Amino acid sequence: MKPIFVYEELKKRGNFELANEVLNCLKKRTSPDIYTLRSLSGIQKAESIQNIISKYFRDNYIPEPKIRQHDFYAPDEIYRARTELENDRDYQAVHIALLCNEIPDIKNLQKFYGNYSESVYKIFKAFIDLLLTRKCDLTAAAHLNRVGGVCVKLKFNDEGKYEYGTLAAIHDTIEDLLPLLKNRKGNVYNLENYDEFLEDYIPQELQDGVRILTNHYNLILDYILNILSDEDRSVNKQNIIKKLGGLHKKHFLNIGSYVDDMTKIIENFEEPPKTYISELRWKFYEDLYLKGIAKEAMKLGNYRIFEIKGVDLSDNSHGKEALSLDGRIRNINKNVIWAKLGQEMKSTWIPLNNHIRENLEDSYISADTIILMDLLEPQSSLDFVTSSLHKFSKLEEVFYI
Repeated sequence: MKPIFVYEELKKRGNFELANEVLNCLKKRTSPDIYTLRSLSGIQKAESIQNIISKYFRDNYIPEPKIRQHDFYAPDEIYRARTELENDRDYQAVHIALLCNEIPDIKNLQKFYGNYSESVYKIFKAFIDLLLTRKCDLTAAAHLNRVGGVCVKLKFNDEGKYEYGTLAAIHDTIEDLLPLLKNRKGNVYNLENYDEFLEDYIPQELQDGVRILTNHYNLILDYILNILSDEDRSVNKQNIIKKLGGLHKKHFLNIGSYVDDMTKIIENFEEPPKTYISELRWKFYEDLYLKGIAKEAMKLGNYRIFEIKGVDLSDNSHGKEALSLDGRIRNINKNVIWAKLGQEMKSTWIPLNNHIRENLEDSYISADTIILMDLLEPQSSLDFVTSSLHKFSKLEEVFYI
């Protein structure tokens, strides 16, 4: 199993075993014994910490939780492919150009994307021209190139073909570029001219794959939010449902199934104050988007597109330290949800099952690390223990089966 560097550093701390013992008690939803807490946090604070933990599990009771066991011998294929990729001179040449916000030489792209190199070049150029960045402040095209390159190194492509590596490299094209680029007439693309955008930017035989990998629920929600903003209308359940109904009448994008699914979710979704839209996005992601990719993979009898999403999520996890804590937790949960959907396929496809095990174990170690860092804080122990319990509740998807 590949090393998780922060976790390995934590293991060097003197109180690591004590903190890990407390973490194991949390997973069992029991309070640690007073002697362990005294050794970890001191005699004066131990009883108060024990009371905090006991009260939390009394208030958040789960009958007979089934604790997920670590898979310490999980494969590390994605990790090794990423390492191999970084040593590739052609990859380095492309990546250096992207990181410097320059357009890479198409000759260097050809090794990875072959006959699709011109399309990848055009898409990477658009990302660079628009100065699209991720939360780490690096160009978003760097993420695309990493995911594409890793999929190539994992040998997703059939011999002499470049389909799946290219799909991986352009998987964010619709969601990121559609609302920003202009067509030949100078009009910004959007849902109204979605098909025109596909024809202009994505090779015909790759369009279905990119559609499957696109989070159309985000795309449609953003479209509606922009309309509500332009019309100076409130962002609430009633107005969103009304605008979704209006999209049905326009008959563009063949979005009827997306709109129906979104409407059902919204109708049954509580409207929490302040966080409504972010919680709604998460609901769409968990209940519709990832399940949709899994469903299409099963229908096609082809797991490559589902595997590409796994590599995408692994790459996001690899750079998760650039995210806020809430963003990191959601990223961990995304990986776990993807892995669970993959397990439900009950596939005999060994590469898929290996990547499921790898992402799941990476997520588990990352979740452990988040909690352990709080438990190892020597000061403000009451605050950090309470904070660790809040985080623990958001990571139950990881800790329990």
